[in-house]
Amino acid sequence: MVNKTLKWPIQQIKVPDVWAHPTTSFLLSGDAAHAMLPYMALGASMAVEDAAALAECLSFITRKHDIHKALKLFQDIRIPRVKHVHEASVLHGTILHFPDGPAQQARDAAMRAEVEGKHFVESPNQWSDPTMQVWCYSYDVVEEVRREWAKRNR
Repeated sequence: MVNKTLKWPIQQIKVPDVWAHPTTSFLLSGDAAHAMLPYMALGASMAVEDAAALAECLSFITRKHDIHKALKLFQDIRIPRVKHVHEASVLHGTILHFPDGPAQQARDAAMRAEVEGKHFVESPNQWSDPTMQVWCYSYDVVEEVRREWAKRNR
């Protein structure tokens, strides 16, 4: 009964290496800095982490000069993590969408234990891979900001 369909492309951007303007007059964050494919389901989480990290970085400002230091810290902490999540999302999209054939069959075989509810220690399914879960969900961006600020300002 569908007479017409509309192809709606999923978009991403290359994560820029700089998010803060040198004058500190503006800062990119969230999707403006790192729109990504949905295959890790972490795009919104990255935006929330950005907000928490930025709030913590800004909490250390006691004089105007500290703004530059705070925004540099924000970028130094956020950009590498976001790039890693971005890359993981692209990779997971590739893994999830293998065409029928040897790569798809190898992926399915590697996921057999988890699909059958058995114990497994790794999986090409990054949503359930234990190592990826720890990396994604045990991360404390506020603690990382505090630790790095203290290290830089001893």
